[in-house]
Amino acid sequence: MDSKTPIVAVGHLPVHFDSLTESIRPHFALSVVKWRPTHRSAVGSFITIPRIMFRVLFTMVRSAAKVVLAQYAFPDGFTSVLASSLLRRYCFIQVVGSDIRQLSRGPRLALTSWCLRNAAGVICVSKDLEQRSRKLGAKQTRVIPTPLDVSVFSRRRQPDRQQRLVTVANLIPLKGIDILIRALHNGPTVKLIVIGDGPERERLEKLSRELKLENYVTFTGFISQEKLAEHLQSSNIFVLPSLSEGVPRSILEAMACGMFVIATRVGGVPDVVTDGKNGLLVQPNDAKALSEAIRWALADPQRLAAVGETNRIAAQRYDVEVIGREVSDFIRSFFK
Repeated sequence: MDSKTPIVAVGHLPVHFDSLTESIRPHFALSVVKWRPTHRSAVGSFITIPRIMFRVLFTMVRSAAKVVLAQYAFPDGFTSVLASSLLRRYCFIQVVGSDIRQLSRGPRLALTSWCLRNAAGVICVSKDLEQRSRKLGAKQTRVIPTPLDVSVFSRRRQPDRQQRLVTVANLIPLKGIDILIRALHNGPTVKLIVIGDGPERERLEKLSRELKLENYVTFTGFISQEKLAEHLQSSNIFVLPSLSEGVPRSILEAMACGMFVIATRVGGVPDVVTDGKNGLLVQPNDAKALSEAIRWALADPQRLAAVGETNRIAAQRYDVEVIGREVSDFIRSFFK
């Protein structure tokens, strides 16, 4: 296989899918099938499967693709395995977390297990996801982290950082932002910027007011990548108190911006954050432990700066060029 080998990438999550396609574009002749879930046709709805499958088949035939790479197990991976089986081509699936971590018994679990068993290879963004994929039947797996365009977060470096916390998350219960707000109630006096939006926002804003923290907690909603980088580069501590995760892209972005990281010991987070070395890990749903970790981190500004610089350098490992070569090498290994 060479850089002109046709490949079709299939996905629907822009934050993950766009960086994945960017990483492999230099290595293949890339065609993209990108779709957007709607309220009438949610992710995983069986109504979407024929539509996606037709697009995948059409694109594979038109481009004479030997390979299809699906980002997300269901329905993207399921339809891609079906299409590649009909055309006798290779299908690879990248799993990122919620696609296999939040499965319950039922048709979706059975179909996800089927597509992982029948994929030529499964790319897992963390060791935890590799173990889960293998339990679901995946045979050929490789741990390759999610790619990140590091240059976006290292273009401008702020000489002075504020003693300030930042978190980036969809505001849903699984992200544990309420635990972070409670940790600040009896914890250190420090400002927190909450970047992101979602159904929990109103409740979280109300909680901040009830705990007399409205002057310390700022909700920005969704913001541009440029504005996000500005917040990350001008603050010194990133906090992610999730109850469940794959490998959070937000942590990698914070590392690329030179931030100290405090997160929960869940999913693939320990793959990138080593407790006591490049950040701190606490148990999920523990406001007291999170408060103590924040207080400990704030106590030594020099340590924050040193760890932040270590993280900035370490984040190069996740750059799109590095990850693109690893994904390409994994796919090409099946054709030797």
